[in-house]
Amino acid sequence: MKSVLEIVNEMVREDALLHDRGSRTLLLPCSYTLSVDEYGGQLCPSEDLGEANAHEAEIIDILTRFHRFCSQHGLPSHNPIAFYKAVLNREAELCVKENHPEFEWALVCALAGNGFVFGTSFDRDQRQFIRPCELIGEPANQHFLSLAYHVQATLPGAQSFYHDYLHCEKYILGQVSDGKSTFTKWVDEKDELTDFWLTEEDIEGFFAVYYDYCKRQQHLDTQQAEALRKKLLSLKKAVLFFHTACQFEGNLKRAATGDNSIESKNALVAQFSKYLNENPIETINNELEALKEKGIVAVQNVDFFRACARLTGNAETRRKYPLLDKAKPFNGLGKYEEYAFAEIKRNSVCKTILQIKEALSSSRIQKIAPYFLFWFFKNKGKPFGFVKHSADTFQKETFALDDAIHFGDDSKKQYERSHCFLYEAFCAWWENRALPRTSLKSYTRTLPDYLFGRCASIASHKEYWFWRKYGKDGAYSPCWQEVYSVGNASQQVLLRIEDTLRISDDAFLQYAWTKAEKNELSRLCDLQEKQYRSLRKVVRSLREKFQSGGSRERDREAYMNLALLSPSGIGVLLQPLSWHREMAKWLDQVILGDSQIEDYIRFDDPVFLKGTDVSPSNWNEVNRTIMENIELVDGFEQIELQAEDLRPELAEIELIVQRICYESICESLKGSIVSLYKRVLWG
Repeated sequence: MKSVLEIVNEMVREDALLHDRGSRTLLLPCSYTLSVDEYGGQLCPSEDLGEANAHEAEIIDILTRFHRFCSQHGLPSHNPIAFYKAVLNREAELCVKENHPEFEWALVCALAGNGFVFGTSFDRDQRQFIRPCELIGEPANQHFLSLAYHVQATLPGAQSFYHDYLHCEKYILGQVSDGKSTFTKWVDEKDELTDFWLTEEDIEGFFAVYYDYCKRQQHLDTQQAEALRKKLLSLKKAVLFFHTACQFEGNLKRAATGDNSIESKNALVAQFSKYLNENPIETINNELEALKEKGIVAVQNVDFFRACARLTGNAETRRKYPLLDKAKPFNGLGKYEEYAFAEIKRNSVCKTILQIKEALSSSRIQKIAPYFLFWFFKNKGKPFGFVKHSADTFQKETFALDDAIHFGDDSKKQYERSHCFLYEAFCAWWENRALPRTSLKSYTRTLPDYLFGRCASIASHKEYWFWRKYGKDGAYSPCWQEVYSVGNASQQVLLRIEDTLRISDDAFLQYAWTKAEKNELSRLCDLQEKQYRSLRKVVRSLREKFQSGGSRERDREAYMNLALLSPSGIGVLLQPLSWHREMAKWLDQVILGDSQIEDYIRFDDPVFLKGTDVSPSNWNEVNRTIMENIELVDGFEQIELQAEDLRPELAEIELIVQRICYESICESLKGSIVSLYKRVLWG
C-alpha cells in the first residue's frame, strides 16, 4: 500500500492535487478574475458573478467591522478554531476597557449564521471565491479585500446571516447588556419588606416541581422514583404542619393588635385544632423520624399540640396554655406557648420554610424570585440538601460569576438540563401563582435570566413548566411539557457555538486517487449505521484514541496546529504544496502501522474492486487503458498504478480520521469557549 505522501507526490506530477481542489482561478465580481499560481496573481476580464442582495451594504459593513477588529488585534479568521484559540490566549488584552465593547460585539458576530464570517463558510457553498481572511492585514490587497466583501455579501447564505446577526445582536448582546444595566440598578436599590405568605397550594407546587427535578437529575428508575416520592411526601406533610403552625401563630399576633375578641381567638384555635385532628402530631413525628438520617429531627415537645387537638383539659392545662381557655380573650402568648412555637422554629424543616417566606417578603428578592428559588432548591444530587440552605449566603453568591461549564456524557448533560428545568419551573410558578399577589406590576425576566446566565447551569435544551388554570375556584394544576428550542441568552450561546464549530465536510482533504463521496462521511462516522463490521471497529477505535487522554492525543494536537491554527490551514482556499505534504505526512503517521486500518484498506477482495466491475484477473488490461488516457507532464516518468490505488477505502479513512480528529478538538475546546463567552458577556 502506498503512503499518502507518495500519492501526493504522484498527484503533483500530474497536477491532480490542485485540480481536485477546484479551478485554480479565484473568481471576483466587477468583471475581473484573479488567476493564481506559485508566482503571484494577475487580473483578467471575466463575467460579473455577484448578485444583488437586499441588505448587501449592511452585510459588507458587518464583515468590514469584524475583519478590521481581527486585523487590528492579530486574530486569524480563516476558521473558528484558529479564531477562538487566539482569543483565549489574548483574552486579558482584548478585555481592557477601550477594547471591551468591540470585543463583545465581535464574539457575538462570530456566532451568527453558523460561522458565516469565517473562511469555512465558503466551503459550505462550494464557491471558489477569494476570501477576506486571506487578505486582511495586506495593504497591497485592499482593493481585492473590498471586492471579497462584496462577493461574500452576495453568497446564498448572506441573507440568512444578516437576519441571524440581528437576532444575535438583540437576544444575546442586547439581553445581556439590559441585564447588566438592570443588575447594577438592583444592587443599589433600597429594600422594602412586604407581607408575603406562602399558601398550602404554593408548598404543593414546590414539591411537585422538586420531585420532578430530583427524578430527572438522578436518572431514577421506577422503584427508586417511588422511594423518593414517599420520602418527599413525608417531608411535605411535615412542611405543611410547620407552615400551618407558624401561620396560626401569626394570625394570633395579628388578632392581638386588631380583633382580639374571645370569639375571634376561639375561631382561630378551633381551626388549628381541626387541622391537628386530621394530621396528628404523632403522625407528623413519625414522618420526620423516617427522614432522621437526612439531618431532619422530629418535634421534641408535643404537649402543647396534643392539648390544642383535644381542646379540653383540666384547670392546670388551661393555666399552662391560656389559649385553650374559651372564656378568656387573647392577650398574648403564655410562657409555655412561646416555648412551643420557638422550639418548632428551630427545626431545620421549619427554618427552610421561614427562610423562603422571609426572602420572598423582600421587594428586592421578589424581582429575582425565580432565580432565588432555583438557587435555594438546587441540590447537587442530594434531594434533602435544601433543608440545610441559608438564605444569608445568597447575596454574596449572586455577585459571583461562575464560568465553570460541565460537559461530558449524557448523565452530566441530563444533570445540567435538570437545572434548566428547575429554573424554568420556578419562573412559571412565580409568574402564574405568586406574582399576582405582589405589587410588582413592572416585573420582567430580564434580571433573573441575567443572573441564571451567570451561574454554571447551562444546557443544550430548554424544558418549560407551566401552570394551567382550571375550575371556578381558580385553582392551578401543575403540568409540564418538554420543548426543544433556543432558550435564554446563555443557552443560545452554547447552541450557536456548537453550530459555529461545525465545518463542512468539504474542508477535509482526500489524497487517494479514487475519491470517496463526502456526503457519505456522516454515515460512515455514525456507529449506529449498519456499516461493514471492520469499519465500525475502526471508527470506534479512532474515537477512543483521539479523545482527551487517548493514545492519539498528541496526533490530535499536531492536526490542530497544522490543519487549523496554521495560516495556510482549513478555511484558506488554496494551500501551498509544502502544507499538503505536511498533511500527507500526518495522515501517514496516523494510518500506517494501525492494524485495524490496514485490515480495512488492504486489497483482499477475492472477486471485484469495491464499487466497480474490475476483478484482479483483468487488472493489467484496465491499468493499460488508464495509462493510455493520462496526459503526462514533460519530464516525468509514467506512474505505476496498483489495483489498490483505485479502491475508495483509503479516501474514506482519510476523511474519517480528519472528521473524528476535528470533532474531538471541538469537544475539548467547547467548554473553554463557552466559559470565555460567560466571562466576557456576563462578567
